[in-house]
Amino acid sequence: METLINSLDTTNIAAIIGAIGAVGAGLITLIGVLATIFSTRKHRLGIEVKSKHRQEWINSLRADIALICSKANFITYDMRAVLEIEYKQNPENKRTFSEYITVNSEIESASLRVDLFLNPKEKKHQELNTYINSLKACLKTLINEHLKPNTSMNHNTLKATTIQIDESIKSIVSKSQEIFKEEWGRIKKGE
Repeated sequence: METLINSLDTTNIAAIIGAIGAVGAGLITLIGVLATIFSTRKHRLGIEVKSKHRQEWINSLRADIALICSKANFITYDMRAVLEIEYKQNPENKRTFSEYITVNSEIESASLRVDLFLNPKEKKHQELNTYINSLKACLKTLINEHLKPNTSMNHNTLKATTIQIDESIKSIVSKSQEIFKEEWGRIKKGE
């Protein structure tokens, strides 16, 4: 080995050192590339998981808000007419105005789910919750008025409450769309 080292001239030694350096640099580069690939893959997987869960959250929230608004419309515009028609067609009909209570309980359940989905620290979420609570209060007023006999109903209260319900539904839809747009932006950014 000693004779081999002595027989090498400076050009050969420089070439060997250069080759060793190139191999070392190549190994360092390979390790860097592999680390970057691993890190990027892990980061991308994290983004995909977050995005999937965020989209599921949006879909669940959207379904509950749609249920609240559609059931509120049903109570506001259709339920009393449906029950009166059924009663006139069959006076022994067992369906009563307790149907209001059943539909309203569906709204209450969906409202609770929405409330659990919302972040109480975010302003838009607080506003949405306020609109939903306002809608529920108006629906209770409307239901209580509808539970009265036709001769005792206050038509001014019915009209004013119906207008408030319509405004609440529009506000709920508008605020929900703002929240969904914001969340969709977060999904697209990979947050």
